[in-house]
Amino acid sequence: MSDLKSLQRLLVVQAIYEISINKERIREETQEILKDIIQNLDFGKKLEKSNLNFATKLLDGVINKIDQIDDILSNSFIDKKKLKTSDNMLLAIFKP
Repeated sequence: MSDLKSLQRLLVVQAIYEISINKERIREETQEILKDIIQNLDFGKKLEKSNLNFATKLLDGVINKIDQIDDILSNSFIDKKKLKTSDNMLLAIFKP
């Protein structure tokens, strides 16, 4: 696995986490969300040369299927209360 793809996966997890915290961000363009995160992260210099095709496709796929993903996660928890009280970062990691 390439280092660039690993960084882009990490970028998507961060984007999903941000969307879970701020629901309004889901209305923004995917590229804008990703660029905002890159500007605020230390590994941004490695990603600034990338066209972010992989990260964009991955994040768009998660956003487009978010209801299905949430249903799968919900059905995976025996105790439904634990899903609602789970850390947003942990849930973001499960989604991509």
